[in-house]
Amino acid sequence: MPQSPIPLFIALARIGKMVYQDEDLIEIYLKEECNLPMDMINNLRKKKFVFILDGYDEIAERDCQCYESI
Repeated sequence: MPQSPIPLFIALARIGKMVYQDEDLIEIYLKEECNLPMDMINNLRKKKFVFILDGYDEIAERDCQCYESI
């Protein structure tokens, strides 16, 4: 039976200062905001997610490059 995707709400305004273009946005969010250990994050990489990105429409043009990998 297929597994339902896990919803993940990400407030982009909260993590915008922590993320650089070459970094993994989701990994940073799970470590910094959710306090998950890396072994749990690595296990979650095998799962499916639905991302709810709060504030995407408010990102300045110069900062959009950070989020293009989403």
